[in-house]
Amino acid sequence: KILDDKRSAFLSAIIYMFNGFMHSFIIYGHMNILEGYALMPLIFLFVYNALKGKDWLLYSVLAGILFALQIFSGSMIFFFYTALIVAFYAAFNLISKNFAKIFVKSACVGFVVIIVALGLASIKLFPVLEFIKMSSRSGSVSFTEFLGHPIEFINILNVAITNLGYSGFSAAVGIVGFALAAYGLLNYKKKIAAFSLIMIIFSLLFASGTFVAGVMYKIPGFDKQRHVERALVLFVFAASILAAYGFASLS
Repeated sequence: KILDDKRSAFLSAIIYMFNGFMHSFIIYGHMNILEGYALMPLIFLFVYNALKGKDWLLYSVLAGILFALQIFSGSMIFFFYTALIVAFYAAFNLISKNFAKIFVKSACVGFVVIIVALGLASIKLFPVLEFIKMSSRSGSVSFTEFLGHPIEFINILNVAITNLGYSGFSAAVGIVGFALAAYGLLNYKKKIAAFSLIMIIFSLLFASGTFVAGVMYKIPGFDKQRHVERALVLFVFAASILAAYGFASLS
């Protein structure tokens, strides 16, 4: 468990399920890849439990299985963003007095997750990798294609709070959701809350095509992605966590 409050967890799930990001994907007809989107919180939860608890092997295997399911579902977009969230949290979790101990455990968790995920998904990955060599994705996409349609900070209210009357790509979590997420920042001393804030900042810089997008373009896998505005999935994910903390604090 990240937060031991069922009402807060329920609210967080509602925000994660119903927001501008989901709305944008449904409008454009990309229903199929939302299967991978639905698995993101579970994967993070299992990795979180693996890093924090004693049953690290069990939770690492479960996270690896769900990563494989993301690949099988054809949601490679969310596979990369989920891996990014997990990698960022694992690195953020190293900030501790017990650095050496946590580093060893993180390495073990990462190894098991990767082996299980790639082992189970290899039946699909190997044929796909062979096909990619003959397809238009054999090389990196151009940086212009990679950027797609970056968000503009002038539209930040429509992007982050409400997309009513807005036709662009959005991750709006609603007025109440945004207010709760902002209130959740009062828990900044807790690692998960501080991590969520960093993810929100990173997401907005990435989705707006700033220098962060330039750095991400150089990372293998992301250089084949299109439309940086999809990085707003990181915003939705982190805002949902902060909203849970905000509701718990108000309660």
